Amino acid sequence: MQPSSASIGNIGNNIPDVMTAAQQVGYGGAKDALQLKSDVTVPKELKASQVLVRNHAVSINAIDWKLLNGNMSIIKTYTFPHIPGMDCSGIVVNVGSSVERLKVGDAVYGN
Repeated sequence: MQPSSASIGNIGNNIPDVMTAAQQVGYGGAKDALQLKSDVTVPKELKASQVLVRNHAVSINAIDWKLLNGNMSIIKTYTFPHIPGMDCSGIVVNVGSSVERLKVGDAVYGN
């Protein structure tokens, strides 16, 4: 993720317990493999190098699509349910203990 010059106050204290997410429940086409869930638990415990981002925009790119269909399962496999998508932008709401380049409130984008 790349930090931007924008920063938004102290929002790390307002992390919800649940989020809405499109979860991949198996391999296949989007209609069968994805389910929109409104009760997905927000991760509270981060690994030392992880960053939690409140997403403002996300996308499913060509690689995500191939992973969704299982066409690249020889390279990458998932345990289900899994939240697909590598492209996103949003605001950092929590950082792991070894993260130094980003802080809560930073606007970020990445893939």
